[in-house]
Amino acid sequence: MNKEELAEFSSKEFAGIREVGRRLAALAGPDKKELNVEEAAAIGAFLFAGYSGIERVLEKVLIYDALSISRTEEKHSEILKKAFELGIVPSDLYTALTRYLSFRDFFSRSYLTDLNTEKLATLARNFEDTAGELEKEIFEYLESV
Repeated sequence: MNKEELAEFSSKEFAGIREVGRRLAALAGPDKKELNVEEAAAIGAFLFAGYSGIERVLEKVLIYDALSISRTEEKHSEILKKAFELGIVPSDLYTALTRYLSFRDFFSRSYLTDLNTEKLATLARNFEDTAGELEKEIFEYLESV
């Protein structure tokens, strides 16, 4: 994949990620006081999908930089850590993204009734800003390489 193809891939992924963000904002807007189990399930699924898109972009950027990614269960944390270590993801954004990675891991191994709806709503409300910041960082990085 060349730089132009990577930029095109990233643009398409971020379009999907932005759509996830809009749906999350609609489900967990600031006026929303409580989430029922169906709303929590929908938010969980959107967060999982949104973070998966973020991870796909980061993985492609790392592969473009000729870095190998393991195919083990640690792959998910490895992608984010390498992106941070290379300066693709700044410290504050790395901290924010680790919350989504932790949620992704939890969501894939738990029952919906185990979800903390307050934490879930906070993640949902912050997703658009976090994803937007990452998009900006990714395209700045692509301009620099």
